[in-house]
Amino acid sequence: MSARSLPEGLEPLEAAVLQRLVEAHPDQRLALEAQLAVAAIRSRRLTGIGFFLNFSVGAAPLIDPLNCELNDVYASLPGLAHGAGFLLYVRKGRIDFLEGHSLGEEWPGVISEFKLIVRSTHRGTLH
Repeated sequence: MSARSLPEGLEPLEAAVLQRLVEAHPDQRLALEAQLAVAAIRSRRLTGIGFFLNFSVGAAPLIDPLNCELNDVYASLPGLAHGAGFLLYVRKGRIDFLEGHSLGEEWPGVISEFKLIVRSTHRGTLH
């Protein structure tokens, strides 16, 4: 998956997380790639301990299962003692939003460096 097939306006961390989530879920890979290629950022909201990145997705193959959360991607970030986790929410077969969250720590303002980790070999999908 190339950066050209991701929505415009992503922060580097967001783009890297989406790429790793696609790689970590081979059963949904084709539909995820197709949707990300036509997705647009609808809104971005910081919560103090993380963020929500909402998408609009045009016509593309639906993701199966239709309602799930794709997980297993984590990050080591400067300023966060316990790192961060990420969930990609799929609703009605379409990418809805990406959630990034710390474990109760204040989310760093500008993230210029990070290390991503895929923690599970089973590549989790929460139904």
